[in-house]
Amino acid sequence: MQASGLTPDRFGHAFLMEGLCRSGQLDKAITILQECEKKGLRFDIVIYNILILGLFEAGRHSSAVELFSSLPTKKLQPCFVTYSVMLKGLCKAGIPVEAIELLKRMEEKGFCPNEACYNTIIQGLLHNDDISKAMHYVNVMKGKGFSATVSTTAKLVNLMCNDKIR
Repeated sequence: MQASGLTPDRFGHAFLMEGLCRSGQLDKAITILQECEKKGLRFDIVIYNILILGLFEAGRHSSAVELFSSLPTKKLQPCFVTYSVMLKGLCKAGIPVEAIELLKRMEEKGFCPNEACYNTIIQGLLHNDDISKAMHYVNVMKGKGFSATVSTTAKLVNLMCNDKIR
């Protein structure tokens, strides 16, 4: 693109980064990000959300957490989508305890977790057979007027049928 004299705008970079991440070229996407940053080009949170999601999907949760943690140094604040991507990624990586800590920080920053956030946390806890914490968050979610999804309910019922809940 640049060889033809065209310079991508933020939307072009977003499409490029997402395409690279989806095609398994995550390292190339990160290299492009780093090269652009060295040239003084600043990206918005959307680009970082794409990269964080890509890192989680590639099983590189430590790198995703590191990139998330670097946002303040780039003068960027996580948005609701950023927190949602992180919560889902941490739970899928099998570390829902970190997701719970992030949920607390999210609330401290003024974001209100929605039904999807709570269902993600509960499913992550159930996947790790942490029944007592999962039930705690079911009650928290109900107290906020939210409901468990079909998937969350099915996991709870499955654990009950397998005699893991008494």
